[in-house]
Amino acid sequence: MVTWVLPIIASVVMWTFLTLPNYGFFNIVLRQVGFGGWARNWFGDQTYAFLLILIMHLWRNVPFYAVAFMAAMQAIPGELYEASRMDGASNWQQFVHITLPNLRYIILVMVVLHVTFTFNNFDFVYLSTGGGPVTATEVLPTYIYKQAWNGYALGYASSGGVVMLVVLVIMVLVCRRLIGGFSEE
Repeated sequence: MVTWVLPIIASVVMWTFLTLPNYGFFNIVLRQVGFGGWARNWFGDQTYAFLLILIMHLWRNVPFYAVAFMAAMQAIPGELYEASRMDGASNWQQFVHITLPNLRYIILVMVVLHVTFTFNNFDFVYLSTGGGPVTATEVLPTYIYKQAWNGYALGYASSGGVVMLVVLVIMVLVCRRLIGGFSEE
C-alpha cells in the first residue's frame, strides 16, 4: 500500500531521481549490463516521456487494483472450484471458466477507473514534465491549466473543461451500459 499512500510529489521526485540522465538508477543499470545506448534522459525524450508517466501512474495505483481484485476473488464461492476439481477440470480450465467470468465485472470497473484516473492525470504530468518535452506529454488537464493560469485565456480553459466533462460523461454512460449488460446475464 506504500505506493498508493505516498504523496504524488514524493513519487514524482523518486522517479525523477531514478531516471536522471547521468546518475539515475535505470541508466546506471543499463550501462552496467551493456545497454548503455539505451540510457537517456527519460523525461526529456519525446518518445518515452509519456510512457514513463503512464508507468508511474500504474505503479502508484497497483495496490488499489490488487485490493479490489483480491476482494472480488474472495467473493467467488469455493464450491465452484471444488465441483470443477471433482469433474476433472485443470487449473487453467478453472481460471477460464470460473475465475474470469466472476471477475469480469470488477475488471470492467477497474478499467473504467484507470481510464478516468489517467484522463484526469494532471499532477504526474505537471510535476514531472509540465506537459513537455514539446507537448509530448500534454494532456487536457495541463492544457486547461496552462490556458487559464499562464495565458489568462479563460475562454479556452473553460471550453477545454466542457470538452473534458463531455468526454467523461460519454465514457461513464458507455461504461454504465456495459456494466448493466454484465449484470443482466
